[in-house]
Amino acid sequence: MVLAGGCAVLIGWILNVGWLKQPLPAGVSMKVNTALALILAGASLRTAAVRPLLSRVLGLLVALIGVLTLTEYVLGWDLGIDELMFLDETATAPPAGRMAPTTAFCFAALGTALGVARGRTWIAYPLALAAMLVSSVASVGYLYHVEALYQEASSYTAVAFHTAVLIVVLAIGVLWRDPPAGVMAVIRADDLGGFASRRLLWIAVPLPVLLGWLTVEGQRANLYGVEFGTAFLVVLTIGVMASVIGSVATTIGSTDAARQKASHALVTLNATLEERVAHQTATLRNRETELRLVTEKALDAFVAIDAGGRICDWNQACTWMACWRRRTRCPAPSAPPTATCISGLIATTSSGIPTPSRASSMRSASTAVRLTNASCASWR
Repeated sequence: MVLAGGCAVLIGWILNVGWLKQPLPAGVSMKVNTALALILAGASLRTAAVRPLLSRVLGLLVALIGVLTLTEYVLGWDLGIDELMFLDETATAPPAGRMAPTTAFCFAALGTALGVARGRTWIAYPLALAAMLVSSVASVGYLYHVEALYQEASSYTAVAFHTAVLIVVLAIGVLWRDPPAGVMAVIRADDLGGFASRRLLWIAVPLPVLLGWLTVEGQRANLYGVEFGTAFLVVLTIGVMASVIGSVATTIGSTDAARQKASHALVTLNATLEERVAHQTATLRNRETELRLVTEKALDAFVAIDAGGRICDWNQACTWMACWRRRTRCPAPSAPPTATCISGLIATTSSGIPTPSRASSMRSASTAVRLTNASCASWR
């Protein structure tokens, strides 16, 4: 929008189209340097993401235009930049072709934010907000017919209406360009705070301006005096703002109620899941206990070996048989059998997976036991 507005005004100067240069008959025209600075600033915003270096250079050019113009006002110089491209025939007072000092300040601030303070929100945000405040005063001055803000004086040029509006838009673009921080982080957030701030800003900013304009117009039409107009403005502002706040609060309340309902459902689901997990865990533990009892009471030897060939479980029968195989005294049932104790019971393949072994004879001092149908299986 800023780029298009600057181009339109520059075309108005090239083709001498009066309504492009000066849309309000009672106002002033936008100067050529102002249109050029707006074009550069708009291009800087457009190229900020894809061509950051070019964006910085364009921003510095905007700041340079503003600083040079302010220097002319402060030091009383004429640097010859005011009518460098076109002669200003619309000027009613010198210096002809020179932008307003407030406009020059805004360009110096916004150009610095575009060219130097990219990513440095602690610099860019105050500069953009200052430019927005200054240009907003000029815009409201046109709405309220404050002639001192838009009529040219003998020593300086006033701000054109479309200049003030485009600078406000440019300042918003600068605020929105950088990563959110501070107040902008709250406004741009996706939470309830961001939602409430955006809803309120759309009313809190234009509403006082509109109500103030209605009050001023009523006083100028002699419908009421200053006292009644002030009271009317206060009551209207309170009523409308209270309605807006109530609407936002209702929306936030509905959203929070839905969130609490979803949170309660999640807690209930989590409790149900924990109960099911506990039930399944208890069932598996009971089955493991039953299997352990069956294995311990079995007369056949049971040995569990992992993929690395390490013995990880056995039963009492395995302990007794291994001891008989080694012709030694039997250890306590809880003592782990060693690999040499059961070497006659199983054979392993090269991959470490147990395979059926041949029948083995085991003999103790008093008893001979023959192991038949010895087999192993891989448990996964």
